[in-house]
Amino acid sequence: MIRLTETEVFGFWAALRDMRNPMESWSKSDSRFGDSNVDQGFRVKIPEFPEIGKNDLELACKLIKGGTEHRKFLRQIIINFVIEAPRYVWQEIDTYKVATVRNSCSTMHKLGHRPLTVEDFIDGEVLPDTLRELNRLGQEYREGGKKDYDVVRKMKRYLPEGFLQRAGYHMNYETAMSMFRQRKGHRLAEWRWTGGVKIVDGRQSICDWIFSLPFMEAFLDAAGEIARPAG
Repeated sequence: MIRLTETEVFGFWAALRDMRNPMESWSKSDSRFGDSNVDQGFRVKIPEFPEIGKNDLELACKLIKGGTEHRKFLRQIIINFVIEAPRYVWQEIDTYKVATVRNSCSTMHKLGHRPLTVEDFIDGEVLPDTLRELNRLGQEYREGGKKDYDVVRKMKRYLPEGFLQRAGYHMNYETAMSMFRQRKGHRLAEWRWTGGVKIVDGRQSICDWIFSLPFMEAFLDAAGEIARPAG
């Protein structure tokens, strides 16, 4: 499975404040914010340490139920994290291009700089002949003074879809909810929601990880997205 680590979530203070702007109902806000860097319950970095009050949570869920045009506050809640995923999963993650940033490790610059092992591939699965050929080309590249980019081009051609690539990723809660809605029943286990497994900083699916984010369960429930999978 893939790994999602070093998760940081912030922006609750501004989001909950500004969602009250249309009705100028700031006086009804009942959330509190601390100054702790880590919430032990969510096990992710949350600089504001939010405790969303009953009034604010009810309004947030009401706006979420109203649709994307009413729940703009979700776009103000930001997620930064590190993800290590195979190339076939990155192809689908890259569908989400609005308000996202991907800062990847580069195969163009680093492929061939060291021998590859089975640990570089999802679940350690790679054809032995493919691994041998990649490492043969890698050695040729290193012995050539790392100037022969035709060798790198060949390596990139032969690189399997299961090669794990690490990247820092930036998105907001609206994008995360879109991912969950569109991918929760995906045929790939790397995406598929298992029904509420809350695992952070470990091996899990993307939708399980999204579900585990602070207050995301309540938000997804308000959007009607978490009917439990059968079985």
